[in-house]
Amino acid sequence: MASGLRQTILAYHIGSLGDAIVTMPALRATRRRFPDAKIVLLTNTSRSASLATTDTVIGGSGLVDEFVSYDVAKTRTPGAWLKLIRRLRPYGATVGVYLAPTERLARSVTRDRWFFRLCGARTLFGFHAFDSAELHPRGPDGRPASVPHEAIRKLERLARDGWIADASVLDPPFFTWTPEEHAAADAWLAPRRRPGARLVALAPATTLPSKTWPFDRFVALGHRLLTAGVDLVVVGGPSDAPQGEALVRVWGAGHVAAGALPLRASAALLNRCAFSVGVALARGVLCGGCAGSGDAEEKNGQQALHWPPARKKPRGPKPAGCLTDYRLTRVD
Repeated sequence: MASGLRQTILAYHIGSLGDAIVTMPALRATRRRFPDAKIVLLTNTSRSASLATTDTVIGGSGLVDEFVSYDVAKTRTPGAWLKLIRRLRPYGATVGVYLAPTERLARSVTRDRWFFRLCGARTLFGFHAFDSAELHPRGPDGRPASVPHEAIRKLERLARDGWIADASVLDPPFFTWTPEEHAAADAWLAPRRRPGARLVALAPATTLPSKTWPFDRFVALGHRLLTAGVDLVVVGGPSDAPQGEALVRVWGAGHVAAGALPLRASAALLNRCAFSVGVALARGVLCGGCAGSGDAEEKNGQQALHWPPARKKPRGPKPAGCLTDYRLTRVD
């Protein structure tokens, strides 16, 4: 598997759909820095069949040449680590690029650094941990302050090793489509879309209870949008179709694309929409959420992405790092 005279870069990323999307700018930076290298991405297997795999999201972008997946749950012993190292060493990677989530603990980053060295990578970029004050800053009033978008944090981590990426790596869209994927989306839309009507996508599904926006608010939002003369389409994965069908029945209009298209074709469909509203990067589709999403703002002529701070603390159980209780967000 060694690629002869062609340099091999071993990059590391874990996560699912949303994590892959916010890693795209750093992968762009990696490809631009090593345009002729073979880039191998080490990533985790999905925890569930309903979750999109990294190669499904990033494959075809030209940013990664090969994917190597491993089961995190089965790689917790020295023997399992050694087995994975034996899989990776034949690639002959000389450079390691760290694209793991920036909330990774310092001890985990240190372990990962040694792992990459054992895989043969001697030049390492991005193997740094953020401290708690950087990850969860507080304002003068003691409340959570806005923080840089995860895509920017990953670039900042590379910059600590002197790797300053061009700002254009953050230019949208992070995702690109093939003509076939656009054609599949257009074929699905053709018999359903009214000529001249603006298309708006709603993505109501989420796997996290703390990110659930009440059904009745999606109903109210849909009614308002329909009054404005738009065409509504509900997007998501196959398991989200019943919720979409329930919304369409209540609205008396709209269409359900959830589960009707493969993930990348669903993304192409969203690209045809005037805008989309959702609570998260849903498990079956790429969705820009309006509640708690990254807001784009112009600063010094460049686009700077920030996560808005929480207005109130969530009530009840919530996953680590979740700051906003969407039940507190009203339609207005």
